[in-house]
Amino acid sequence: MKTDYDFIEIELLTENNYEEVRKIDRSDISFDFVDSVDSLMELTR
Repeated sequence: MKTDYDFIEIELLTENNYEEVRKIDRSDISFDFVDSVDSLMELTR
């Protein structure tokens, strides 16, 4: 059974993909609800 979320892939945030992840447009999601990529990277270091 397929769902609307079958296209989602979860990847670890690493130094190798950090700059690429920062390019993702997240303007449709308020930072009141999610952390920024920079904040997440600080947590993983």
